[in-house]
Amino acid sequence: MLVAVVDPLLVDQAVLHVEDDHALPLEVISVALGGSLQQRNSVLFVRDDVVKLQALRPPKGLSAPPEELEDLLRSAIDAAKDVAADVMQRRVGRVERGGLRVVGSDRVEVAPDELDGRTTALLHAEQATLYEGASSMPKPYVNFSEDEFLQRQARVRRELAARDLDGLLISRIEDQHWLCGLDTDGFVIFHIMFIGTGGELTHVTRTADLASIDYSSLSDDVRVWEDAQGNPKSKAIKEMLESHGMAGKRVGIQLDTFGLLPALHLELREALDGWCELVDASDLVRLMRLVKSPAELEHHRQAGRVLDHACARAIELTAPGADEGHVLAEVYRVIWEEGADIPANRMPMGHGDKKMHEACVEALDSVQAALRPGRTLGEVFEAHRATLAAHGFEHAILKACGYTMGATFPPTWMEQPMIYRDNPLALEPNMVFFTHMILSDQKAGLIMSLGETSIVTNGAPEVITHVPREPIIRRS
Repeated sequence: MLVAVVDPLLVDQAVLHVEDDHALPLEVISVALGGSLQQRNSVLFVRDDVVKLQALRPPKGLSAPPEELEDLLRSAIDAAKDVAADVMQRRVGRVERGGLRVVGSDRVEVAPDELDGRTTALLHAEQATLYEGASSMPKPYVNFSEDEFLQRQARVRRELAARDLDGLLISRIEDQHWLCGLDTDGFVIFHIMFIGTGGELTHVTRTADLASIDYSSLSDDVRVWEDAQGNPKSKAIKEMLESHGMAGKRVGIQLDTFGLLPALHLELREALDGWCELVDASDLVRLMRLVKSPAELEHHRQAGRVLDHACARAIELTAPGADEGHVLAEVYRVIWEEGADIPANRMPMGHGDKKMHEACVEALDSVQAALRPGRTLGEVFEAHRATLAAHGFEHAILKACGYTMGATFPPTWMEQPMIYRDNPLALEPNMVFFTHMILSDQKAGLIMSLGETSIVTNGAPEVITHVPREPIIRRS
Protein backbone atom coordinates (compact mmCIF):
# COMPACT_ATOMS: atom_id res chain seq x y z
CA MET A 1 0.00 0.00 0.00
CA LEU A 2 1.21 3.49 -0.83
CA VAL A 3 0.05 6.20 1.60
CA ALA A 4 0.34 10.00 1.49
CA VAL A 5 1.01 11.73 4.82
CA VAL A 6 0.84 15.50 4.46
CA ASP A 7 1.41 18.41 6.85
CA PRO A 8 -0.65 21.55 6.18
CA LEU A 9 2.25 23.97 6.59
CA LEU A 10 4.61 22.94 3.86
CA VAL A 11 7.85 24.20 2.50
CA ASP A 12 8.20 26.33 -0.48
CA GLN A 13 11.06 24.05 -1.62
CA ALA A 14 10.28 20.33 -1.35
CA VAL A 15 12.47 17.48 -2.48
CA LEU A 16 11.59 14.01 -3.73
CA HIS A 17 13.85 11.19 -2.51
CA VAL A 18 13.44 7.81 -4.16
CA GLU A 19 15.14 4.46 -3.62
CA ASP A 20 18.13 5.21 -5.80
CA ASP A 21 18.92 8.30 -3.70
CA HIS A 22 18.35 10.72 -6.58
CA ALA A 23 16.62 13.93 -5.48
CA LEU A 24 14.25 16.03 -7.63
CA PRO A 25 12.74 19.44 -6.74
CA LEU A 26 8.95 19.46 -6.53
CA GLU A 27 7.93 22.83 -7.93
CA VAL A 28 4.26 21.81 -7.88
CA ILE A 29 4.30 22.02 -4.07
CA SER A 30 5.63 25.54 -4.18
CA VAL A 31 2.98 26.51 -6.71
CA ALA A 32 0.23 24.91 -4.67
CA LEU A 33 1.23 26.88 -1.58
CA GLY A 34 1.73 30.06 -3.49
CA GLY A 35 4.95 30.67 -1.57
CA SER A 36 2.90 31.98 1.38
CA LEU A 37 4.56 29.73 3.94
CA GLN A 38 8.30 29.31 3.53
CA GLN A 39 11.17 27.47 5.19
CA ARG A 40 9.14 24.59 6.53
CA ASN A 41 11.70 21.85 5.70
CA SER A 42 9.30 19.36 4.11
CA VAL A 43 10.38 16.29 2.22
CA LEU A 44 8.41 13.92 0.03
CA PHE A 45 10.00 10.52 -0.13
CA VAL A 46 9.22 7.00 -1.32
CA ARG A 47 10.14 4.24 1.09
CA ASP A 48 8.49 0.99 2.15
CA ASP A 49 5.61 1.58 -0.27
CA VAL A 50 4.79 4.82 1.57
CA VAL A 51 4.82 8.32 0.12
CA LYS A 52 5.06 10.94 2.86
CA LEU A 53 5.07 14.71 2.79
CA GLN A 54 6.16 15.87 6.23
CA ALA A 55 7.00 19.22 7.80
CA LEU A 56 8.42 20.57 11.04
CA ARG A 57 6.10 22.46 13.37
CA PRO A 58 5.73 26.09 12.18
CA PRO A 59 7.06 28.95 14.28
CA LYS A 60 4.85 30.42 16.97
CA GLY A 61 2.80 33.43 16.00
CA LEU A 62 2.12 32.32 12.43
CA SER A 63 -1.63 32.37 11.82
CA ALA A 64 -4.20 32.28 9.03
CA PRO A 65 -8.00 32.64 8.80
CA PRO A 66 -9.88 29.29 8.90
CA GLU A 67 -10.99 29.51 5.28
CA GLU A 68 -7.45 30.25 4.11
CA LEU A 69 -6.05 27.39 6.14
CA GLU A 70 -8.73 25.07 4.75
CA ASP A 71 -7.84 26.07 1.19
CA LEU A 72 -4.19 25.59 2.01
CA LEU A 73 -4.84 22.13 3.39
CA ARG A 74 -6.84 21.06 0.37
CA SER A 75 -4.38 22.45 -2.17
CA ALA A 76 -1.48 20.85 -0.33
CA ILE A 77 -3.05 17.40 -0.24
CA ASP A 78 -4.14 17.67 -3.86
CA ALA A 79 -0.66 18.68 -4.91
CA ALA A 80 0.87 15.83 -2.92
CA LYS A 81 -1.57 13.35 -4.44
CA ASP A 82 -0.86 14.55 -7.95
CA VAL A 83 2.91 14.42 -7.49
CA ALA A 84 2.89 11.03 -5.79
CA ALA A 85 0.42 9.61 -8.29
CA ASP A 86 2.50 10.84 -11.21
CA VAL A 87 5.71 9.44 -9.71
CA MET A 88 4.26 6.07 -8.86
CA GLN A 89 2.27 5.75 -12.06
CA ARG A 90 5.45 6.20 -14.06
CA ARG A 91 7.29 3.71 -11.81
CA VAL A 92 4.66 1.08 -11.18
CA GLY A 93 1.15 1.56 -12.49
CA ARG A 94 -2.41 1.92 -11.14
CA VAL A 95 -3.42 4.69 -8.73
CA GLU A 96 -6.34 4.94 -6.33
CA ARG A 97 -7.45 7.92 -4.29
CA GLY A 98 -9.22 8.28 -0.98
CA GLY A 99 -10.20 10.77 1.71
CA LEU A 100 -8.35 12.79 4.31
CA ARG A 101 -8.60 13.81 7.93
CA VAL A 102 -7.25 16.76 9.89
CA VAL A 103 -5.78 16.53 13.39
CA GLY A 104 -5.24 19.62 15.53
CA SER A 105 -2.19 20.28 17.68
CA ASP A 106 -4.11 18.79 20.61
CA ARG A 107 -4.40 15.58 18.54
CA VAL A 108 -8.19 15.94 18.35
CA GLU A 109 -9.60 15.18 14.90
CA VAL A 110 -11.61 18.01 13.35
CA ALA A 111 -13.34 18.59 10.05
CA PRO A 112 -11.70 21.13 7.66
CA ASP A 113 -14.58 23.60 8.09
CA GLU A 114 -14.08 23.51 11.88
CA LEU A 115 -10.50 24.75 11.71
CA ASP A 116 -9.67 27.92 13.57
CA GLY A 117 -6.38 29.77 13.46
CA ARG A 118 -4.38 26.87 14.94
CA THR A 119 -1.50 26.81 12.51
CA THR A 120 0.12 23.83 14.23
CA ALA A 121 -2.64 21.56 12.89
CA LEU A 122 -1.40 18.41 11.21
CA LEU A 123 -2.99 16.86 8.18
CA HIS A 124 -2.63 13.10 7.94
CA ALA A 125 -4.04 11.41 4.88
CA GLU A 126 -3.39 7.83 5.92
CA GLN A 127 -6.74 6.93 4.35
CA ALA A 128 -5.64 8.46 1.05
CA THR A 129 -4.46 5.31 -0.67
CA LEU A 130 -2.59 6.35 -3.78
CA TYR A 131 -1.46 2.95 -4.90
CA GLU A 132 -1.94 -0.66 -3.86
CA GLY A 133 0.50 -3.38 -4.73
CA ALA A 134 3.61 -1.23 -5.11
CA SER A 135 6.87 -2.78 -3.99
CA SER A 136 9.67 -0.21 -3.88
CA MET A 137 11.88 -2.34 -1.60
CA PRO A 138 11.39 -5.92 -0.37
CA LYS A 139 10.41 -6.51 3.20
CA PRO A 140 11.53 -7.81 5.56
CA TYR A 141 15.04 -6.35 5.59
CA VAL A 142 17.12 -9.52 5.65
CA ASN A 143 20.72 -10.19 4.72
CA PHE A 144 20.10 -13.29 2.63
CA SER A 145 17.74 -14.38 -0.11
CA GLU A 146 14.37 -15.87 0.73
CA ASP A 147 15.46 -19.05 -1.03
CA GLU A 148 18.43 -19.42 1.34
CA PHE A 149 16.13 -19.05 4.37
CA LEU A 150 13.72 -21.63 2.93
CA GLN A 151 16.59 -24.06 2.41
CA ARG A 152 17.65 -23.60 6.03
CA GLN A 153 14.12 -24.22 7.25
CA ALA A 154 13.84 -27.33 5.08
CA ARG A 155 17.08 -28.70 6.54
CA VAL A 156 15.79 -28.20 10.07
CA ARG A 157 12.50 -29.93 9.25
CA ARG A 158 14.36 -32.91 7.76
CA GLU A 159 16.49 -33.21 10.88
CA LEU A 160 13.42 -32.95 13.11
CA ALA A 161 11.88 -35.85 11.23
CA ALA A 162 15.12 -37.82 11.49
CA ARG A 163 15.05 -37.35 15.29
CA ASP A 164 11.38 -38.29 15.43
CA LEU A 165 10.42 -34.80 16.55
CA ASP A 166 7.27 -32.97 15.41
CA GLY A 167 8.60 -29.49 16.06
CA LEU A 168 11.15 -27.36 17.87
CA LEU A 169 10.76 -24.48 20.33
CA ILE A 170 13.63 -22.12 19.50
CA SER A 171 14.76 -19.76 22.25
CA ARG A 172 18.27 -19.04 20.91
CA ILE A 173 18.05 -15.69 19.08
CA GLU A 174 20.98 -16.59 16.80
CA ASP A 175 19.03 -19.62 15.52
CA GLN A 176 15.90 -17.54 15.01
CA HIS A 177 17.94 -14.98 13.08
CA TRP A 178 19.40 -17.78 10.94
CA LEU A 179 16.00 -19.28 10.14
CA CYS A 180 13.93 -16.19 9.35
CA GLY A 181 16.09 -13.05 9.68
CA LEU A 182 14.66 -11.85 13.01
CA ASP A 183 16.82 -9.10 14.51
CA THR A 184 15.86 -8.02 18.03
CA ASP A 185 17.25 -7.86 21.54
CA GLY A 186 13.78 -8.40 22.98
CA PHE A 187 14.59 -12.08 23.47
CA VAL A 188 16.17 -11.16 26.82
CA ILE A 189 12.64 -10.42 28.06
CA PHE A 190 10.67 -13.02 26.09
CA HIS A 191 10.57 -14.38 22.58
CA ILE A 192 10.04 -17.94 21.39
CA MET A 193 9.84 -19.27 17.86
CA PHE A 194 8.36 -22.61 16.77
CA ILE A 195 9.24 -24.54 13.64
CA GLY A 196 7.22 -27.65 12.80
CA THR A 197 7.62 -30.51 10.37
CA GLY A 198 4.31 -29.52 8.78
CA GLY A 199 5.64 -26.16 7.58
CA GLU A 200 4.83 -24.11 10.68
CA LEU A 201 7.03 -21.11 11.54
CA THR A 202 5.55 -19.06 14.36
CA HIS A 203 6.66 -16.28 16.68
CA VAL A 204 5.37 -15.97 20.24
CA THR A 205 6.32 -12.51 21.40
CA ARG A 206 5.48 -9.28 23.20
CA THR A 207 3.86 -6.23 21.64
CA ALA A 208 7.19 -4.43 22.02
CA ASP A 209 8.71 -6.72 19.39
CA LEU A 210 5.96 -6.59 16.77
CA ALA A 211 7.73 -3.84 14.85
CA SER A 212 11.02 -5.76 14.90
CA ILE A 213 9.29 -8.84 13.54
CA ASP A 214 7.58 -6.85 10.80
CA TYR A 215 10.89 -5.22 9.92
CA SER A 216 13.18 -8.24 9.94
CA SER A 217 11.37 -11.59 9.92
CA LEU A 218 10.16 -13.71 7.03
CA SER A 219 7.55 -15.29 9.30
CA ASP A 220 4.21 -13.50 9.47
CA ASP A 221 2.59 -15.96 11.91
CA VAL A 222 2.84 -14.00 15.15
CA ARG A 223 1.17 -14.76 18.48
CA VAL A 224 1.28 -12.13 21.20
CA TRP A 225 1.80 -12.80 24.88
CA GLU A 226 0.42 -9.91 26.91
CA ASP A 227 2.54 -8.46 29.71
CA ALA A 228 -0.01 -8.78 32.51
CA GLN A 229 -0.12 -9.91 36.09
CA GLY A 230 -1.12 -13.55 36.39
CA ASN A 231 -0.58 -14.24 32.67
CA PRO A 232 2.20 -16.82 32.39
CA LYS A 233 4.29 -17.00 29.22
CA SER A 234 3.77 -20.75 29.14
CA LYS A 235 0.06 -20.18 28.50
CA ALA A 236 0.74 -18.36 25.24
CA ILE A 237 3.30 -21.00 24.20
CA LYS A 238 0.91 -23.86 24.94
CA GLU A 239 -1.91 -22.15 23.04
CA MET A 240 0.37 -21.76 20.04
CA LEU A 241 1.46 -25.41 20.23
CA GLU A 242 -2.16 -26.50 20.56
CA SER A 243 -3.08 -24.55 17.42
CA HIS A 244 -0.42 -26.56 15.57
CA GLY A 245 -1.72 -29.89 16.86
CA MET A 246 1.20 -30.61 19.17
CA ALA A 247 -0.84 -32.29 21.91
CA GLY A 248 0.70 -35.72 22.55
CA LYS A 249 3.59 -34.97 20.17
CA ARG A 250 7.37 -34.84 20.66
CA VAL A 251 8.60 -31.23 20.72
CA GLY A 252 12.26 -30.24 20.83
CA ILE A 253 13.48 -27.58 23.24
CA GLN A 254 16.75 -25.66 23.62
CA LEU A 255 18.21 -25.75 27.12
CA ASP A 256 21.46 -23.81 26.62
CA THR A 257 20.25 -20.36 25.61
CA PHE A 258 19.88 -16.92 27.13
CA GLY A 259 16.34 -16.86 25.76
CA LEU A 260 15.13 -19.66 28.05
CA LEU A 261 15.88 -18.77 31.63
CA PRO A 262 15.42 -21.42 34.35
CA ALA A 263 12.16 -19.86 35.58
CA LEU A 264 10.55 -20.12 32.12
CA HIS A 265 11.90 -23.64 31.64
CA LEU A 266 10.32 -24.78 34.90
CA GLU A 267 7.09 -22.99 33.95
CA LEU A 268 7.01 -24.76 30.58
CA ARG A 269 7.69 -28.14 32.14
CA GLU A 270 4.80 -27.65 34.54
CA ALA A 271 2.42 -26.47 31.82
CA LEU A 272 3.31 -29.13 29.23
CA ASP A 273 4.06 -32.16 31.39
CA GLY A 274 1.73 -34.94 30.28
CA TRP A 275 0.35 -32.80 27.43
CA CYS A 276 3.33 -33.22 25.06
CA GLU A 277 6.85 -34.59 25.38
CA LEU A 278 9.66 -32.05 25.58
CA VAL A 279 12.96 -33.36 24.20
CA ASP A 280 16.36 -31.68 24.49
CA ALA A 281 17.37 -30.61 20.98
CA SER A 282 19.76 -27.82 21.92
CA ASP A 283 22.31 -28.71 19.26
CA LEU A 284 19.97 -29.29 16.30
CA VAL A 285 20.20 -25.88 14.63
CA ARG A 286 23.57 -24.94 16.10
CA LEU A 287 25.36 -27.82 14.36
CA MET A 288 23.77 -26.93 11.03
CA ARG A 289 25.12 -23.41 11.26
CA LEU A 290 28.77 -24.51 11.55
CA VAL A 291 29.35 -25.01 7.82
CA LYS A 292 28.69 -21.72 6.05
CA SER A 293 26.95 -21.17 2.74
CA PRO A 294 28.65 -19.15 -0.04
CA ALA A 295 26.51 -16.13 0.88
CA GLU A 296 27.48 -16.43 4.55
CA LEU A 297 31.16 -16.65 3.63
CA GLU A 298 30.87 -13.40 1.69
CA HIS A 299 29.42 -11.70 4.76
CA HIS A 300 32.34 -13.00 6.81
CA ARG A 301 34.83 -11.69 4.26
CA GLN A 302 33.19 -8.27 4.25
CA ALA A 303 33.18 -8.21 8.07
CA GLY A 304 36.88 -9.08 7.92
CA ARG A 305 37.60 -6.11 5.67
CA VAL A 306 35.76 -3.80 8.05
CA LEU A 307 37.70 -5.14 11.04
CA ASP A 308 41.00 -4.71 9.22
CA HIS A 309 40.14 -1.04 8.68
CA ALA A 310 39.15 -0.65 12.34
CA CYS A 311 42.36 -2.35 13.47
CA ALA A 312 44.44 -0.06 11.26
CA ARG A 313 42.75 2.96 12.82
CA ALA A 314 43.47 1.69 16.34
CA ILE A 315 47.14 1.13 15.47
CA GLU A 316 47.35 4.60 13.97
CA LEU A 317 46.10 6.21 17.18
CA THR A 318 48.00 4.09 19.70
CA ALA A 319 50.93 6.02 21.14
CA PRO A 320 52.25 7.13 24.54
CA GLY A 321 49.66 9.38 26.16
CA ALA A 322 46.80 8.32 23.86
CA ASP A 323 43.39 8.19 25.49
CA GLU A 324 41.98 4.65 25.42
CA GLY A 325 38.44 6.00 25.18
CA HIS A 326 39.31 7.92 22.04
CA VAL A 327 40.94 4.86 20.46
CA LEU A 328 37.89 2.69 21.20
CA ALA A 329 35.51 5.38 19.97
CA GLU A 330 37.38 5.58 16.66
CA VAL A 331 37.26 1.80 16.25
CA TYR A 332 33.49 1.83 16.74
CA ARG A 333 33.14 4.80 14.40
CA VAL A 334 34.91 2.95 11.60
CA ILE A 335 32.72 -0.11 12.12
CA TRP A 336 29.45 1.89 12.13
CA GLU A 337 30.39 4.06 9.18
CA GLU A 338 31.23 1.03 7.07
CA GLY A 339 27.73 -0.35 7.61
CA ALA A 340 28.60 -3.08 10.09
CA ASP A 341 27.36 -3.90 13.58
CA ILE A 342 29.70 -3.54 16.53
CA PRO A 343 30.76 -6.73 18.34
CA ALA A 344 28.50 -8.12 21.04
CA ASN A 345 31.13 -7.39 23.71
CA ARG A 346 33.29 -4.54 24.90
CA MET A 347 36.73 -4.76 23.32
CA PRO A 348 39.49 -5.33 25.87
CA MET A 349 42.76 -3.40 25.81
CA GLY A 350 46.03 -4.31 27.50
CA HIS A 351 49.80 -4.22 27.15
CA GLY A 352 52.57 -6.79 26.93
CA ASP A 353 56.15 -7.05 25.69
CA LYS A 354 58.05 -8.14 22.57
CA LYS A 355 58.78 -11.62 23.92
CA MET A 356 55.08 -12.28 24.47
CA HIS A 357 54.29 -10.94 21.00
CA GLU A 358 56.86 -13.25 19.44
CA ALA A 359 55.34 -16.27 21.21
CA CYS A 360 51.83 -15.33 20.12
CA VAL A 361 52.92 -14.92 16.48
CA GLU A 362 54.40 -18.42 16.42
CA ALA A 363 51.37 -19.89 18.19
CA LEU A 364 48.99 -18.24 15.72
CA ASP A 365 50.97 -19.69 12.80
CA SER A 366 50.90 -23.16 14.44
CA VAL A 367 47.17 -23.00 15.00
CA GLN A 368 46.45 -21.91 11.44
CA ALA A 369 48.61 -24.76 10.18
CA ALA A 370 46.35 -27.12 12.15
CA LEU A 371 43.12 -25.70 10.68
CA ARG A 372 42.66 -28.51 8.16
CA PRO A 373 39.62 -30.67 7.37
CA GLY A 374 39.57 -33.81 9.50
CA ARG A 375 41.63 -32.32 12.33
CA THR A 376 39.79 -31.93 15.63
CA LEU A 377 39.39 -28.79 17.67
CA GLY A 378 41.30 -30.58 20.42
CA GLU A 379 44.28 -30.93 18.08
CA VAL A 380 44.08 -27.24 17.21
CA PHE A 381 44.14 -26.36 20.91
CA GLU A 382 47.18 -28.55 21.48
CA ALA A 383 49.07 -26.70 18.73
CA HIS A 384 48.31 -23.49 20.65
CA ARG A 385 49.27 -24.89 24.04
CA ALA A 386 52.47 -26.60 22.96
CA THR A 387 53.84 -23.56 21.14
CA LEU A 388 53.23 -21.13 24.00
CA ALA A 389 54.58 -23.64 26.52
CA ALA A 390 57.78 -23.95 24.47
CA HIS A 391 58.24 -20.19 24.92
CA GLY A 392 57.84 -20.54 28.69
CA PHE A 393 54.30 -19.17 28.91
CA GLU A 394 52.20 -22.21 29.79
CA HIS A 395 51.36 -20.56 33.09
CA ALA A 396 49.81 -17.63 31.22
CA ILE A 397 47.72 -19.36 28.54
CA LEU A 398 43.93 -19.57 28.59
CA LYS A 399 42.08 -22.88 28.48
CA ALA A 400 40.42 -22.07 25.15
CA CYS A 401 41.91 -20.42 22.08
CA GLY A 402 39.00 -19.61 19.80
CA TYR A 403 35.48 -20.35 18.66
CA THR A 404 33.30 -20.62 15.60
CA MET A 405 31.97 -17.43 14.06
CA GLY A 406 28.45 -16.37 13.14
CA ALA A 407 25.81 -13.81 14.00
CA THR A 408 25.81 -13.29 17.76
CA PHE A 409 23.71 -11.17 20.08
CA PRO A 410 24.61 -9.77 23.51
CA PRO A 411 25.35 -10.78 26.17
CA THR A 412 27.70 -13.26 24.43
CA TRP A 413 30.10 -12.68 21.56
CA MET A 414 31.15 -16.34 21.30
CA GLU A 415 29.54 -19.18 19.41
CA GLN A 416 29.87 -22.86 20.23
CA PRO A 417 31.91 -24.95 19.76
CA MET A 418 35.02 -23.47 21.35
CA ILE A 419 38.57 -24.64 20.74
CA TYR A 420 39.65 -26.38 23.94
CA ARG A 421 41.47 -29.52 25.10
CA ASP A 422 40.17 -32.83 23.69
CA ASN A 423 37.21 -31.28 21.85
CA PRO A 424 36.37 -34.08 19.34
CA LEU A 425 34.60 -31.93 16.72
CA ALA A 426 36.25 -32.45 13.33
CA LEU A 427 36.87 -29.49 11.05
CA GLU A 428 35.11 -29.29 7.68
CA PRO A 429 35.57 -26.97 4.71
CA ASN A 430 33.68 -23.65 4.97
CA MET A 431 33.67 -23.58 8.75
CA VAL A 432 34.81 -20.21 10.12
CA PHE A 433 36.85 -19.84 13.31
CA PHE A 434 38.36 -16.96 15.22
CA THR A 435 41.58 -18.14 16.87
CA HIS A 436 43.14 -16.01 19.60
CA MET A 437 46.53 -16.40 21.22
CA ILE A 438 46.06 -14.75 24.60
CA LEU A 439 48.72 -14.59 27.28
CA SER A 440 47.64 -13.28 30.66
CA ASP A 441 50.67 -13.11 32.94
CA GLN A 442 49.09 -11.91 36.15
CA LYS A 443 52.33 -12.05 38.14
CA ALA A 444 54.10 -9.78 35.65
CA GLY A 445 51.01 -7.64 35.14
CA LEU A 446 51.21 -8.06 31.35
CA ILE A 447 48.81 -9.30 28.70
CA MET A 448 49.21 -10.00 24.99
CA SER A 449 46.78 -11.20 22.35
CA LEU A 450 46.96 -11.86 18.63
CA GLY A 451 43.94 -13.24 16.83
CA GLU A 452 42.69 -13.76 13.29
CA THR A 453 39.57 -15.19 11.69
CA SER A 454 39.96 -17.96 9.12
CA ILE A 455 37.78 -19.93 6.73
CA VAL A 456 38.60 -23.65 6.68
CA THR A 457 39.38 -24.81 3.12
CA ASN A 458 40.69 -28.03 1.59
CA GLY A 459 44.19 -26.60 2.00
CA ALA A 460 45.62 -23.72 3.96
CA PRO A 461 42.92 -21.66 5.68
CA GLU A 462 41.70 -18.42 4.10
CA VAL A 463 42.61 -15.74 6.64
CA ILE A 464 40.03 -12.95 6.52
CA THR A 465 41.19 -10.71 9.37
CA HIS A 466 44.82 -9.76 9.79
CA VAL A 467 47.11 -8.61 12.58
CA PRO A 468 50.73 -7.41 12.21
CA ARG A 469 53.31 -10.16 12.64
CA GLU A 470 55.98 -7.61 13.58
CA PRO A 471 55.59 -5.50 16.74
CA ILE A 472 54.80 -1.82 16.13
CA ILE A 473 56.78 0.37 18.51
CA ARG A 474 55.94 4.03 19.10
CA ARG A 475 57.91 6.06 21.57
CA SER A 476 56.21 9.37 20.98
